[in-house]
Amino acid sequence: MFKAADKDKFLHCQTEEIESLYNLDIMDAHPITDLPPKAKLLSSIWSYHRKRSPNCILSKYKSRLYANGKQQSFGCDYWETYAPIASWATILLLLYLSTIMNLFTRQVDYTSAFPQANLEVPVYMRVLQGWFINESGRLQQHADPKFHDNAHYLHLKKNLYGCKQATRNWFKMLSARL
Repeated sequence: MFKAADKDKFLHCQTEEIESLYNLDIMDAHPITDLPPKAKLLSSIWSYHRKRSPNCILSKYKSRLYANGKQQSFGCDYWETYAPIASWATILLLLYLSTIMNLFTRQVDYTSAFPQANLEVPVYMRVLQGWFINESGRLQQHADPKFHDNAHYLHLKKNLYGCKQATRNWFKMLSARL
């Protein structure tokens, strides 16, 4: 699974990511026998990054859990994916106008943006490789990184990065709050 010398740091980051997802109330674990008929189980993907400071010194490790959205099908797992985006020309025009008109601008960075929005269609995901559902119903790392928990599944209540409809749901939630 990991070949890097800093594997323990990435494993720790995985645990932090799972805890943050539980804090946002993103998913529930259920026995596989409760899976609705014809429900599709998506797999998951881990993304690992070594973040560096501007002077190229390693500053932190980051792990992010993605749902494998390639396995979703239109009309079954999602209905719409469109979300408006700004082009670079628009952003540059706004910055130019704010400079000319002496306006104050600021940048906003949402941490865990997509998991803030609810899903409109139920999405189900396999338990991550190397993880299992413990007695309290929460994900826990297994000693064997190749372990598969085939007795449970995860029901996603909110968007997860990688879901095809994540961008649209987040934009809808954001525009409803404005």
